[in-house]
Amino acid sequence: MTEYGVNVGRLAFIAALCAVLAVAVIVGLQAGFFWYQRQYEAAGKYDQPDAKLEQRRIAQQELLTGYRSLDEEKGVVQLPIGRAIDLVLIDLTGPAEMPNKNKKHKGESP
Repeated sequence: MTEYGVNVGRLAFIAALCAVLAVAVIVGLQAGFFWYQRQYEAAGKYDQPDAKLEQRRIAQQELLTGYRSLDEEKGVVQLPIGRAIDLVLIDLTGPAEMPNKNKKHKGESP
């Protein structure tokens, strides 16, 4: 069946072949993904965080919650993030409107 030089039968066959190939690729990728996921779970890697990641998290937490001197000559110090937020709020709203102003921050001495 050819109209205007187009072989409709051949075109339909190629379209069906492409559809079957696309489905086969998708099913193959899913099978590979689920196989790899089972291997990863069997190795127990989901249950335990990476040691470097945990060390980095602890180091970042210490930076956010600790006091330290950054530049003694200029008098620049690092405050815990919670305390810094409170100080900014006091500057913006005034000390009378500050909620929980007696709250102790992690790493702050009594």
